Amino acid sequence: MAALASEPARALQSDSADFHGPLPRGERLLSEFHCSACHTVPAAVFPRVLPIDAPDLSAVGGRVRPDHLREFLVHPDKLHPRNRMPNLFVTLSDEERDLAVDELVAFLGTLGEPSAEGTPALVGELERGRQLFHGVGCVACHRPQEDLYDLDWSLLELLAEDGGEDPEEGVDDSGVLQTMDEEILLRPGTLPHPDRVIDPARLAMKYNVVGLAAFLEDPLAVRPSGNMPDLGLSGEEAMALAKYLLREQVMPLDEGESSPGLRYEYFEARLDAGSPDWPGVGPVAAGSAPDFDLGVRKRNDNFGLRFSGTLEIPEAGHWSFALTSDDGSWLELDGKMVVDNGGVHGSRRITGGVDLEAGAHSIRVSMFEHGGGEELKVQWQAPGAEYAPIPAEALT
Repeated sequence: MAALASEPARALQSDSADFHGPLPRGERLLSEFHCSACHTVPAAVFPRVLPIDAPDLSAVGGRVRPDHLREFLVHPDKLHPRNRMPNLFVTLSDEERDLAVDELVAFLGTLGEPSAEGTPALVGELERGRQLFHGVGCVACHRPQEDLYDLDWSLLELLAEDGGEDPEEGVDDSGVLQTMDEEILLRPGTLPHPDRVIDPARLAMKYNVVGLAAFLEDPLAVRPSGNMPDLGLSGEEAMALAKYLLREQVMPLDEGESSPGLRYEYFEARLDAGSPDWPGVGPVAAGSAPDFDLGVRKRNDNFGLRFSGTLEIPEAGHWSFALTSDDGSWLELDGKMVVDNGGVHGSRRITGGVDLEAGAHSIRVSMFEHGGGEELKVQWQAPGAEYAPIPAEALT
């Protein structure tokens, strides 16, 4: 390859005939390193060594941090030993190289809108991102960051179990949370990938939260020929996953400040369809969620969820509430039933109303699912207004 680099106009020769087996290593390298960008490839070989598509830099300034771009351009082989990026400045002096890199980084920084630092995160978002990382497919290539048994506990429960200590204190230099013993316990069937451990410090140096979320939502739009597959994440899921991976960047709440979102309790049983109270059945998991999110469930049938917290009513008057669910659901305010949508049924919408003073009111929404489809939609109607989803900022 060194000889080829010194003769960019020289044609590449090959006597390879058409075949349907695996590419010879030489031809695979021709494709992987995009040699045809500078060299002429014989027609018989070209269909088998089509060049890869380079990453899309149209919004790189809003996605990748300037310090990372600078370090990567100076030493691409050291930062990512397996990357395909050549060292563009190897023939320049250090002074010339640094000047060229600074100018290139300044230009790349104009591509895309820069994101504000200190992205806020709800505890429920971090919990959702944590479960997504270990359940959506990331650990097929990247080593899990937490022990198998710890994933059955929410972050809040782990914090309480540790006697108030920060669970992140258990993270070692590799970014793996070691809580049970020296060797992390993996889910059955998970293969360890010691060479693909996500380094939180390195990841944080490259991305901000918004930039990483954009990449996770549609990785092939940024890297068409990259190894990262499209996991089918929604925008909210990608953001939750990004906040978990970059959890050191998110804004912590001040001590004593009320935490946005709701507490949830998750049940796995064939629950009573006629009541929101299920005596004798305890939750198998609990945690925080930004709103009434069914995404915290771990299966689709024979489960129940109970969300509880405080609802902030902005003005006094008659407020109406609507529950759409499959199967049953109930909405209670200040301990009183407002909407009863119980029973086993398909998607059904029931409304109810109550006179409320402005200020904080306790809210509890329960739902269960026996089989078939599952749905939960919670709406409110202010005096003289239309029905709308309850915004997350009204829930604490």
